[in-house]
Amino acid sequence: MRHHTLLLSLLSTLSLTLVACGGDSLGSDPVTAAQAEDPCRTGCEHDAECSDDPAYDLEGCVDDCVADTSGWVRGDALEALADCVADQACDASESSCQSSCEPLAEHDAYESACRATFADCLDPDELEGVCSVTPSGTSDAGMFCLVAPAIIEEMTACFDDGAACGAALECLQGVLEAHGVDL
Repeated sequence: MRHHTLLLSLLSTLSLTLVACGGDSLGSDPVTAAQAEDPCRTGCEHDAECSDDPAYDLEGCVDDCVADTSGWVRGDALEALADCVADQACDASESSCQSSCEPLAEHDAYESACRATFADCLDPDELEGVCSVTPSGTSDAGMFCLVAPAIIEEMTACFDDGAACGAALECLQGVLEAHGVDL
């Protein structure tokens, strides 16, 4: 179960920087660093405007966001998050913007295969955290919605050929690490 704990740890460490990021019609491919720059700036500028800290590091926020998202986050999902965050009042919870991510067919296929594989070896909360692709805004469950379809398809392949629970979790962890997915 070591791999199970590591995967759940990855899921539970969603950074606020990611939620604070933003952008404009990039499609569902993973964003490059250059593509992530504008959406991240949008989210970070909102955070800067709302910050009580006169030394708020806007450029540091943008750099962190770009580093956290490039190479794996769907461009359209990053833009939706940025737009949502930028439109919020300063005292609003940014977690409500998580639901702005809409799962694609690849995400739905992942969730179905994931739930079938882990139904007998994970408790319901763990199953939700590892398999859900529909963000609720109340927890980190569903944040796989942010992952680009090509990477989600690699994750779904972890369930091929009746993979055992431990092997599937290890495979998922490998895919997430290989792509730098930071949820």
